[in-house]
Amino acid sequence: MTTDVRETEEVSKEIIRKNQELLARIQALLDETDRLYRQHGLDRDSARRFLDSGKVSPAQKAKAEQELEQFLQEVERDIERDLANAKSAPREPVKPKFRAMRI
Repeated sequence: MTTDVRETEEVSKEIIRKNQELLARIQALLDETDRLYRQHGLDRDSARRFLDSGKVSPAQKAKAEQELEQFLQEVERDIERDLANAKSAPREPVKPKFRAMRI
């Protein structure tokens, strides 16, 4: 195996490892959120069911849905900004490695 192929494999394995760590962190956060909901006698859909129950006025429901939409838009903007920053972050240049070849 050439050095370039070996380095590419190592980089790929590192990316896979980091992705797996990130997925594990996300799952842990979701599990923690579920635990907090259960601790307070709630589940993920309880807020939606409450809004749809008719126990809140149409104005209150509209306001809650508007605030949720604004929050989701902020999250989307934050994600797009972070992705743009990651893409524009300076990277170390890759130096080509030359090896002596016999002719």
